[in-house]
Amino acid sequence: MSQVITKGNIPHVELWANYSPITPSTKEYQTDKRFVKMTANNTFVCMGKTDEKGEVVLHLDRKSLPQGIFFRPTLSDGKNNIEYIDMNKILRNSTDEYQMRQFRLRMYTEK
Repeated sequence: MSQVITKGNIPHVELWANYSPITPSTKEYQTDKRFVKMTANNTFVCMGKTDEKGEVVLHLDRKSLPQGIFFRPTLSDGKNNIEYIDMNKILRNSTDEYQMRQFRLRMYTEK
């Protein structure tokens, strides 16, 4: 399954897969320091980073999908807002084009 996850003006957004059966609370990844501590666990995997256009293509196996995906901006002057989206929500909101699903997420940075 291929996905274009982000498109826009925020390059260098890391995408982290959550393979843990537990959905983390917002407090656990609210700050970048807490996020780094949380992802030290081997149930979180960095899947890639958006390019200069803010796009990334992922190749996921339908039989072993993560529970959700974290979107972590790494190049912002302001506060980093890390977003987490459950995989079920991504699949519900994605468009189906032959065997490819596409999902777009709009993100903003605060300056």
